[in-house]
Amino acid sequence: MEAKKTKTGEKESATKVTQTIEKKVKRKRAQRALLVPETKIRSRTKRTWCVIAHIGSGGFGDVYKVCDEAKPSYECAMKTEIHNADQRRLSLERSILREIDGYTKAHKKERHFCELIDAGSTNEFSWIAMTLIGPSLEDVRRMLGKQYSRPCVVNMALQILEAVEVMHEVGFIHRDLKPSNICTGVAPADENVLYVLDFGISRRIFKNNKSKELRNKRERVPFFGTKKFCSLACHLEKDQGRKDDMETYLYTILNLYHTEKGLPWSRDMAEPKKIVEKKKALFANPQKELDAMIPAVFAKMVAYLAGLKFHDPVDYRMLEADLQSLRKEREKDKNCESSDEKLMDWTGRLEALLKETKKNPKKTEQPKGEETLMFERLQKARHGREMQSAGAMSTVNESCMKTMTREGEPSEAGPATSREPEVQPKRKKKSKVKL
Repeated sequence: MEAKKTKTGEKESATKVTQTIEKKVKRKRAQRALLVPETKIRSRTKRTWCVIAHIGSGGFGDVYKVCDEAKPSYECAMKTEIHNADQRRLSLERSILREIDGYTKAHKKERHFCELIDAGSTNEFSWIAMTLIGPSLEDVRRMLGKQYSRPCVVNMALQILEAVEVMHEVGFIHRDLKPSNICTGVAPADENVLYVLDFGISRRIFKNNKSKELRNKRERVPFFGTKKFCSLACHLEKDQGRKDDMETYLYTILNLYHTEKGLPWSRDMAEPKKIVEKKKALFANPQKELDAMIPAVFAKMVAYLAGLKFHDPVDYRMLEADLQSLRKEREKDKNCESSDEKLMDWTGRLEALLKETKKNPKKTEQPKGEETLMFERLQKARHGREMQSAGAMSTVNESCMKTMTREGEPSEAGPATSREPEVQPKRKKKSKVKL
């Protein structure tokens, strides 16, 4: 009984710590003033960066599009972090980018991480300047207005796998892989290359980079991750290793296959206990839990990851071979669309999609699954039949329309569960479009 009480007390304490951090983050964000366009920031390298526009914000900093004053056509992204931030994550991100850059060049790997261009600090904040990249995979899917094609998902999966392997070889785990943390390059030249970003909760895994000796496993760790994509170990407040990164990688790829059918817990984001139960069920019986549309090779991957321990290395070549087998299968099928490893669903269209989104920011809605689309088609057909018998049947039609409105609500709320952040979004009226 005492042991149970102790565990309960520890969990309650961890929850309080998380809530306290969230409150501080909101307070800091509210107090922080954004940099206005044309603000100039000088570095020790005697470079002057001019702010063009604000791109986004985090808990203790912001991201801006900037240009080199001496060469205005040279644009990059600047990430800031206020000096009194409770957690100094920018220095870690700078180290990660610097070490990955060295490894990528030494081993002649394809670049899947932003290049660190400059760094410095002002009286108010520290900053880093890095490669400017395109929209996230989550945003691109919304811009396309449909699910990704299977060849595209395989191409994305192979690139992301290469990125995760590089990160692990350098000596870090990401701990927060998800579609919103993976972006395209800038169109048109770099639009088919994927970039992994946001190392806010990343962690070193080696005691010594030369010997590659792993750090000792910790007994208990507070929750760090995103409920939808994090590993089981994260939910259970256990230390995370490379196998856990591969688990979040797998969830990311399954979600890229389909927003509704990819992950068994896609509709349970408001119920954390159900998410944990379904993740456990997936590892216990992947063939049963995965949707029929998901290729069988992913059940094999789940079974492989289920057998890994905290300190075990990952067989990246085996996972790569499994993904390549999917590409070969589609190449044999003459009726299937192209499986060119360099092509993506947005190839040649990204610039136009971004311009359209800028003109009509509310037009891009979450892509719907087959079930939702089928329901809507049936609903429209029913509506048409009822409208034909209007007039004498006006009273009946009015009643039917009220019923249809009530039935239509769940399908509209369904796809929204795939959005980040983790909080379940409120149900919106039909006249509004999901962002």
